[in-house]
Amino acid sequence: ITGEINDAQTVALPTQVHPWALPKSDRGPVGGELPMERIVLLLKSTTEQEDSLQSLLIDLQDQSSPRYHQWLSPEQFGQQFGIHDRDLAAITSWLNAHGFKVNTVARNRRTIEFSGTAAQFASAFHAEIHKFEVNGQIHLANASAPRIPAALAPVVEGFVSLHDFRRRPLSHVTTVW
Repeated sequence: ITGEINDAQTVALPTQVHPWALPKSDRGPVGGELPMERIVLLLKSTTEQEDSLQSLLIDLQDQSSPRYHQWLSPEQFGQQFGIHDRDLAAITSWLNAHGFKVNTVARNRRTIEFSGTAAQFASAFHAEIHKFEVNGQIHLANASAPRIPAALAPVVEGFVSLHDFRRRPLSHVTTVW
């Protein structure tokens, strides 16, 4: 993070709206008091860190490499490939300033889990959580792409999930008689 974190200058996080969260299925926003537990913010490394990680992954499987099977602990991984301490502090500070409770920072420094309400989420990320009716069932999801301060864009990838749509199995059991 190189610039000032300014809520007035934001960028959208692409591909963060579920494909089933369609306007035709939208049944309106949830109440602002709705608890949002375990929101997971996915962080990203620098290009140099990613290049180094790819090299490590190759070396870990190469029997001729001195790094062959020299596995890293989550903390070691975080130190080498996670975000910097000051960036982590800036993000958690920004979340706290918006009223969120930071629950955990992953030991690999790639995710931050936090909690709050739908109103806090809408205020901080400029995206409301709505109810969607799909196949007769009500689901919750963000209606638009969340926005983050532009200064956070170099270190924030997006969210792991902001919806309750569940994956359907690609296979099913049939009975042959």
